[in-house]
Amino acid sequence: MNADAEVIAQLARGLAHDDFALDQMCRRLYDTVRRTTGAQLFHVALEAEDGSLQAEYFVRAGSETEPQPLAEDAGAQKFALLHGEQRLGVVSVGADAGAFDASSAQLQAAFDIFALALASVHRVRATERRIDRDPLTNLYNRSYGVRRLEEELQRAVRLQTRVCALVVDVDGVADLNSRFGHQTGDAAIRTVSDALRSICRHSDVLCRLGGDRFLVVYPGFGDGNAAAVASRVRTQIEMRVLPVPGGAIGLKASIGVAVGAHERAGALVQQCERALEEEKTRRGRRTR
Repeated sequence: MNADAEVIAQLARGLAHDDFALDQMCRRLYDTVRRTTGAQLFHVALEAEDGSLQAEYFVRAGSETEPQPLAEDAGAQKFALLHGEQRLGVVSVGADAGAFDASSAQLQAAFDIFALALASVHRVRATERRIDRDPLTNLYNRSYGVRRLEEELQRAVRLQTRVCALVVDVDGVADLNSRFGHQTGDAAIRTVSDALRSICRHSDVLCRLGGDRFLVVYPGFGDGNAAAVASRVRTQIEMRVLPVPGGAIGLKASIGVAVGAHERAGALVQQCERALEEEKTRRGRRTR
């Protein structure tokens, strides 16, 4: 078995052992594509619940970068990720045209296995959605989020990486409730949930912890900058505007962040919540 076929076999083994880590699968898929085509651009975009394509993984000139919307690159070829008639996403590969002709069968085998893994996860997630959803935001609820965080921490130990977790608290919801009514407070929570959803990949975990708090989990964090992640989340929230009687107001949030691998899920959430309260104190915001 040559090296490229071995990578495809690894994809299949990961699926068979129910050890699906999307970032790892994307890296293995890229490894196959790079070795067979010499690709300088590799982009994975997966279909979101609303049918749009959401950037998941991106490599340019051999270096992983922050996932970004799929751009039209000259010389890039797109491959649909299909499971039967269901479109799961698109892979875009930038390489010399002749490289595709020489490796089309091998590439198709890798893409088909990747799509099979995605379809398997979608089936599990579809079942979970029916029983683990928060009715106000349609995000996952606390029990699901903590359970997934525990799974990602266990995976981080095996893969020798780390997990970044954020607890996000929407500022001023109690004040909105008293001034404008609970419908406005609920609208603020839904608006923040939409902001968080817009920047989460399929491999990330997003849930409503309860009240005005959310949990965001970034698996496979490695040596990333947790403060930069929190800043990006805060910026996305503060871009949103909430209509209120007589005008509109901007939204703000306090964020507590922690990074770990060997902790239990509950302990990592508690670290985030302590960091959150410290930030509230520093920023002079009222705690609950």
